[in-house]
Amino acid sequence: MNRNAEKVVSYLRQQRTLFLLFLGGLIVLLVAWLLLPVVLRIQASQQVAAQVRSFAQSFTGEPISRKELFIENEPDFVPPFLYYRPPLATWTPEFATQFWQQLDDKTVQELKKVADDRINTLLEAIP
Repeated sequence: MNRNAEKVVSYLRQQRTLFLLFLGGLIVLLVAWLLLPVVLRIQASQQVAAQVRSFAQSFTGEPISRKELFIENEPDFVPPFLYYRPPLATWTPEFATQFWQQLDDKTVQELKKVADDRINTLLEAIP
């Protein structure tokens, strides 16, 4: 067995360049066999991406201007909304006039009559 190993070693020494070329060729074929699917996938994915882009461009609409997309501000018929108002310590006459409604004479007479009736009922109940 030792003799067979020596024969193989001596044959390899004699045919070293041929053996190295054969090994190099095998390595190149192996690398090409491994990289070929990767390269083909990249090219295929680029072709698919180009098809998808052209398909998507066929469905894109015309650009819409901002004026058409958003409603413009309406004219100011209503005063703007106040988000904050400082609290008032006292009411001013100008502020109070916003809420005060002057009563007419007929309403004042009706209210006086109701108040007088209650006062009379109360006074009559006292012994």
